Amino acid sequence: MGDLEERILVLAPTGRDADIACDVLRKAGFKADPCANLESVAEELKIGASVLMLAEEGLSARGMPTLMATLAMQPPWSDIPIVLLTGSGEMNEARMRNLNAFAPSGNVTFLERPFRQMTLTSTLKMAQRARERQYQLRGTLASLKESEERLRLALDSGKIGAWEWNVRLNRLVGSPRLHEFLGLQDASLQDGMEALISLIHPEEAPAFREAVAWSLESGRDCETEFRVLRPDGEMRWLYTRAKVFFDRDNTPARLIGATMDISERKRVEEDLRKGKETLLQSQKMEAIGKLAGGIAHDFNNMLTAINGYSELLLGQLHDQAALNIGLGEILRSGKRAAALTNQLLAYSRQQMMAFQLVDLNSVVEGMYGLLQRLLNEDIRHVLRLKSRLPSIKADPSQVEQVVLNLALNARDAMPHGGQLEIETNLLRLGPGVESHHNGAPAGDYVCLRVRDTGVGMDEAVKAHIFEPFFTTKHLGKGTGMGLSTVYGIVQQSGAFIAVETAPGRGSVFEVIFPAVKDARKAPDPPASSKVPAERGRETILVAEDEGSVRVFLRQLLTQQGYTVLAAANGHEALDLANSHAGEIHLLLTDVVMPGMGGRELAERLSPVRPSMRMLFISGYTDDAILHHGVLDGETAFMNKPFPPASLLEKIRELLSVPSAS
Repeated sequence: MGDLEERILVLAPTGRDADIACDVLRKAGFKADPCANLESVAEELKIGASVLMLAEEGLSARGMPTLMATLAMQPPWSDIPIVLLTGSGEMNEARMRNLNAFAPSGNVTFLERPFRQMTLTSTLKMAQRARERQYQLRGTLASLKESEERLRLALDSGKIGAWEWNVRLNRLVGSPRLHEFLGLQDASLQDGMEALISLIHPEEAPAFREAVAWSLESGRDCETEFRVLRPDGEMRWLYTRAKVFFDRDNTPARLIGATMDISERKRVEEDLRKGKETLLQSQKMEAIGKLAGGIAHDFNNMLTAINGYSELLLGQLHDQAALNIGLGEILRSGKRAAALTNQLLAYSRQQMMAFQLVDLNSVVEGMYGLLQRLLNEDIRHVLRLKSRLPSIKADPSQVEQVVLNLALNARDAMPHGGQLEIETNLLRLGPGVESHHNGAPAGDYVCLRVRDTGVGMDEAVKAHIFEPFFTTKHLGKGTGMGLSTVYGIVQQSGAFIAVETAPGRGSVFEVIFPAVKDARKAPDPPASSKVPAERGRETILVAEDEGSVRVFLRQLLTQQGYTVLAAANGHEALDLANSHAGEIHLLLTDVVMPGMGGRELAERLSPVRPSMRMLFISGYTDDAILHHGVLDGETAFMNKPFPPASLLEKIRELLSVPSAS
């Protein structure tokens, strides 16, 4: 308050009463100025005052409207105190009218004369303190208004919608920005929280309802993402976070929240996800394209051996030694062809993350030939594999993708040749030991290290190498997703990655996978080409649309003692089963067949032959099998091609299990 705002305006128009009163007040420590009439009081009030001290005899009928009009123009925070010095005479109509004129102001103190100076001083001090509190309120209101304006600007600039839900009254009030997000008019949320939930996509509405209920129950913030379907048919993604406020009795009273439109972010995330999947697939297909010449060359060699030995055997059936040699070569070439086919499928199909115990050395060794074909001739490829490493839990195809991408990245870093080293080792991180693998806890890890002698990277490039679409290659020479893909796979596998590099000194990428304790993966025993000695007596229904495979299965199973019912498709197999009077112990069926597939055939036969076991076979990729509803984790399945001994062993395993019926 300034000097003018702290003064007391005194109206005592009889003689020098006003001047005398002001002198008395000044001696008591007040700032006081005399006024000749009510019009003068009104003019001085516009400049500033803390209290009006008015003598009753100065309340003229002519000046009252002017003073009342000035009092009415006060700002909302202001209600200036008025001290009326009244006389003790008879209360007539004119006097009553003048005094009642101040009733609407509400902040009037009547002080009847005569009074002591102490009473007047005390009354004026209380009036001034009341005035000071009004000025404090003015500052608070100004600060609140400024804060509200800043909040409004922040919400508008950040494109944030605010809302408040009165829990007891179920009244939901939203800002204009929120209504814009929802595509609603101002009154469209009058039905409360249910009005908002009715706009949320049915897939997210239950989760939103549960998040709100959990927040009210626990007192913690409610945070969720959801889609809303606007009345104009547009779908939008919204993110909201809200805080619950409680009454004095600890009952949830209000939920106040802020909401953002994250539709654009969701679109970018979806584009990135699709782009990553497409890139992963394109990288595999690119590898296949580069392998095509080598694979065609190898297949031609194998087919030459298979066809050539077959023709020779037709003319040498009398020569047992030549027969054995030829059959051995045919078998060897067939296995090599199957291995190449599996390698081709591994890099051409989209795969789900199928975690299992993996021998890292086996993965690296299995990719040696592939990498030899992909690397330039002037790049030396060296393997340094630590023996007897623990297993890791990962998706083998994804680990192959990591090795492939790191090797291709090293190749591109050595345009003029060099050396690529792939090393495996056991790494132990102790408690409190700092590691350059950020976030890796103490424990045992199986380490994959890929080292090149290429151009290396400076710190600026190193800081961005795992970011999507970041590349230092020339336009059209790279997508910038190779190392980003590696980083994503490493994270999904619960592993950690680090890189050491410097310009002109090459790069070392190190991926560490948590070691699986007491789970060393023993190498798979070589499949025997000999048929098991145990013979069968059961009846097997074979459904296979490929004629050569069907003839092979019938001959193999018949020689082993089984009774075989062979069908060329699902419908024919169903007819055979319905017409067969005896028990059928096992259904051996291809998954994908024209007309009726293996899954449908099994579902049709299960109710009428509940004790019959099922064994599915197929030469398609996992995605095709999954599409036909077979790979559910419990179904017996074998992928073509398979050794006869493995098939017979699997059949005996299934038939040896007691029937559930």
